Amino acid sequence: MVLPGVPEKLIKLRKERGLSQVEAARAAGISPQRLSALERGTRGINDADKKRIAAVYQTTVGSLFFGEESTNCRNWLRIVERGGWPVGRVDRRDDRS
Repeated sequence: MVLPGVPEKLIKLRKERGLSQVEAARAAGISPQRLSALERGTRGINDADKKRIAAVYQTTVGSLFFGEESTNCRNWLRIVERGGWPVGRVDRRDDRS
């Protein structure tokens, strides 16, 4: 899934830092073709690549991919930055009164 506005942000940040697609991709540890597809909005992105790209552009995953104004996005960011969804930790609430 490609999030709205992300391709434009990727291009803007790369150009602000004076990087070519090849330079930015190599710095992030992804292929130039993959970065090109992300900038065109034709490919989704996995969590590991989000972290690497955000680091290259010296920003946060939340700011780059979600905007930091949303509490849900900040919570998701914390989970991803800690290595993904906690396995086996399900919030089960007993609604019986």
